Amino acid sequence: MARPPGEPFHPPGHPLAPQPGSPDHARTACHDQPVHRSRTAGRDGLRSVIFQLWHWHEDGERYDLELFHLTPDATGHWQTDIRRSTYWALTQSQLTALASEAGFTTSHWQLPARMGFFQPLLIARAP
Repeated sequence: MARPPGEPFHPPGHPLAPQPGSPDHARTACHDQPVHRSRTAGRDGLRSVIFQLWHWHEDGERYDLELFHLTPDATGHWQTDIRRSTYWALTQSQLTALASEAGFTTSHWQLPARMGFFQPLLIARAP
């Protein structure tokens, strides 16, 4: 659920912030940061810059993602390639319920600290 207007934002590490691995952590942490990861990478000796913009929908569950990839052309001018998609940010309990409704059984979650993957991973068995 999105943070209601006027409710204080608690940055990661704050005692009142959702804890990493909790169902609301990813959504809360991302909702208040419209610009996400940026990096500079080299390929074939050329520089490139990649960053994302997230635009949350009013329902607080869906967001439009824009992925920008900037690369210099032969003259040194930056060229921009933009990819767009819409994502649905589900809590762990919502995704577990959907998997169960679809017939998956014995579901459990592996958390980032244990798996080394950057977000929780749902593991479930198909009948």
